[in-house]
Amino acid sequence: KELLKKYLAECPDEVKARHHYAMLKYALHLFVHNEAALLRRTCQEFSRSLQTDASLEAGLRDRLLGEFELLLSFTAYNDLRKMVAHHRKAWELLGRPTSIYNTRTNWTFGSPSVLYLYYRESGRLEEHIGELKEALSFYTRLTDGHGSGADHVMEAERYFNMGDFVNTEIFVHKAIYCARSKAQTIIITCAVFLQMRLAFIKGDYSGIVDMLEKMRSDITNEKQYLVLQTADMCEGYIHALLQQTQKIPDWITEGAITSGRMIYPVFGMFNIIYGRVLLNNKEYPKLLGSAEHFLGIAAVFPNLLGLIYTYIYLAAANKKIFKEAEALANLKQALVIALPDKLYMPFAENGDYIKSLLEQLYEDGFHREGIAQILALHAVHRKAAERIISDHFSGAPPRLTGRELEIARLAAAGITNKEIGARLYISENTVKKQLKSIFEKLGVNSRALLKQCLNETN
Repeated sequence: KELLKKYLAECPDEVKARHHYAMLKYALHLFVHNEAALLRRTCQEFSRSLQTDASLEAGLRDRLLGEFELLLSFTAYNDLRKMVAHHRKAWELLGRPTSIYNTRTNWTFGSPSVLYLYYRESGRLEEHIGELKEALSFYTRLTDGHGSGADHVMEAERYFNMGDFVNTEIFVHKAIYCARSKAQTIIITCAVFLQMRLAFIKGDYSGIVDMLEKMRSDITNEKQYLVLQTADMCEGYIHALLQQTQKIPDWITEGAITSGRMIYPVFGMFNIIYGRVLLNNKEYPKLLGSAEHFLGIAAVFPNLLGLIYTYIYLAAANKKIFKEAEALANLKQALVIALPDKLYMPFAENGDYIKSLLEQLYEDGFHREGIAQILALHAVHRKAAERIISDHFSGAPPRLTGRELEIARLAAAGITNKEIGARLYISENTVKKQLKSIFEKLGVNSRALLKQCLNETN
């Protein structure tokens, strides 16, 4: 990133003025890396060069202006009303798919949640979904289907957070059907993440493990390797709710977020998972000390879901260090943002830390109807979590047979199924079946976690 900025800074203006498409691609790069000030200057520079370039034919000028409008839609992220206006104008000027934007890129920037990206105004979530539908009606034509199904995912997420699990499932299937028709791996991943959360509510941990395994397999088959980090975030979120830190990928538990690993718009989604990890690890001073940073990132675009979770975590941490007044104030801040849109699940999922605070606010008459819904959903969530922990994470670790242990050690060492079969004189299909049994017994869903589990048990 820094090298590219250096090259462009040293490039003569007259050269940049002749290469309009290159400047548009550079501007997209700046957006992805949150170089807001430099992006504004580059857009201004591009606009001036387009106006002064007398050699451009009218048709080419319109195409460049159309591409520029698409670029400006990114500069308006995540204000959907502004983005819709740019998408509409871009389509009017271009009338065909873009030639500058790589539509194989990750539509959510790696976030497992669409709602996280585009929920920016309290009380307007339903309107945001309508705006996203309108934006996608132009954007998917401009990009040959990029982002298809994202509106259905966001609607499914809204229903999930309201505790309406039937409509959640309906819209998840709509999203998957729509996304598959345009090979949108990241949108399918977001939809499957919601299916995992639905499975959690049912206490179906084996289903979660199966979904994670298939998710990673599908991502690898599509060669969308950056989305594997999204799968890690899905896995981290689920196991953070179960307080099973050992099952969370190390880079998440270590807070190892970098621009090389993840794009800036997703930093706040990472913090939602990492904040829960800090709570589970009883690192309350660290969480309280990180809060200003978390809130700052969530406020940039803004991303209200990031603010809601951070205030919930602040309430939980302050309660743990006996700062009851601060804890109640933090929880009120979260509720004031979330309840106009009936977003109950962030509180229900974290009820293991904030239930007594919610009960106190209920007794005080603060948003009693909303808190009653939250407490009812928390009871369902707690029962499911207890069942999963009882069935999969309590008592002695499950024993592997001698043959399973052989296969597990070879798989953890990176040996392929085919090579394992050859070494042990069994079929590749038998190896695959045995590995599935091993993964289910140990509650893991990847060879990396298998290796970690074997090291711990050894």
